[in-house]
Amino acid sequence: MIDPEYADAYAWIGVVTLFQGNVFGQKEIQYTALEALPYFEKALELDQNNAAVHHGMALIEEWVRWDYIKAEKEYLKAIELGPNNPWVYALAAEFYLKRHRLESLRAIFDKAPEKENVFRYLRRGLILLGNQKEAYSSITSIPHEEQSYKSIGRYYEWLEEYDSARFYLESALQAKNPNMSIPRFQAALALAYEKTNSLQEARKIINQLIGKADSTSAGSPAYFIACYYSGIGEVDSAFYWLEKAFDNRSPEMPWLKVDPAFNNLKDDDRYWDLYERTGHKAYDDFIESKKQ
Repeated sequence: MIDPEYADAYAWIGVVTLFQGNVFGQKEIQYTALEALPYFEKALELDQNNAAVHHGMALIEEWVRWDYIKAEKEYLKAIELGPNNPWVYALAAEFYLKRHRLESLRAIFDKAPEKENVFRYLRRGLILLGNQKEAYSSITSIPHEEQSYKSIGRYYEWLEEYDSARFYLESALQAKNPNMSIPRFQAALALAYEKTNSLQEARKIINQLIGKADSTSAGSPAYFIACYYSGIGEVDSAFYWLEKAFDNRSPEMPWLKVDPAFNNLKDDDRYWDLYERTGHKAYDDFIESKKQ
């Protein structure tokens, strides 16, 4: 009998490889997907019911293929097979946040063996629901430690509290948090600077990101440049960079549905065209068909 732990090893190598192309922004997602898939295939060969490999395939379907119907099935299968793995719950919670299925997000939170990694997505869900008082209470309860500053800054960005966003993002920068070099946080700080009238600092960061986008898609700089331009109301520039992100198969495109940065694009047909091309409409139609 084959030891299923071997399947775990292959699956988690694949997951870590994928994370390099999304969360850490070290490599382009196309390359990490090609590197990760053989590990997942080997894991499935060893054990079809391995939770970690279904977790990995959920990430492939969501981040790379933009097939959210298959991704959801894989996340739920991973939870069924590995009910004690907190990271599977966290990424499933993130998936449901991106789909704006907040009741499903709450259900994941209720089942999760460790709550904090899921609760960070629930905080954003509170913001999307307009539960400002509860959202503020949740954010202020986060321990004010150096490693938390960047996340707190992003929460305030979603709340459009740009003075607070700037304070915490600058604090993370001053604390030399290495994640502040990732496009996600660079663009967030640029938007906070723009909204607090530090235009020179904002443009400096964005120009650096544009330079980065000219040489690599690792870390999805095009997507986050689009967030910035949309946030400051430069709509045509936002769509230009979103198309770049689409062409690069950015693993951030699954956020298109709910990211508040894009709220002012939703009256434009170009937004809904991208929405369909990145798999969102297909998933919406699927969920609607299940209700009938």
